[in-house]
Amino acid sequence: MEEYLVRWGSGSLRLKAGESSLSVDAANASILLESRMLRINGSVGSWADAALGRDRWVYVDFREEFKPIPTRRGATSRVLLKGLYDARSIDVGFEKYLTIVVPGFFLYDYVIISSWRMAVKSPAKRSFYFDHTDASLTIYIV
Repeated sequence: MEEYLVRWGSGSLRLKAGESSLSVDAANASILLESRMLRINGSVGSWADAALGRDRWVYVDFREEFKPIPTRRGATSRVLLKGLYDARSIDVGFEKYLTIVVPGFFLYDYVIISSWRMAVKSPAKRSFYFDHTDASLTIYIV
């Protein structure tokens, strides 16, 4: 399993990639990306999905800010993991973003994570199903 740090504000986020999954770990939450499923462990507020033209988007709002791991040693702004996942972080001053482009065999195209929200883009023909517990939100894609 490959592991890297990407810049996130004054700290970093830890990315761990396997052959068919990627996890994004912050100080207070984690997000697991798999080909047909996403799981957010942490404080999830609300979520919704919407079809916009040829695309379908899922938006997940966090109850608390996605907080960095305190260290920045070895963190970069762009990482190519396993030759499959392309992750780029950017800080535009008023907000931070992490964009992850996933492999072609995933049922969605990419994920954008900001301090307070996550967005997932897929083709409009996909459907999303949500399973919420106190500690996590699981999104199934078919």
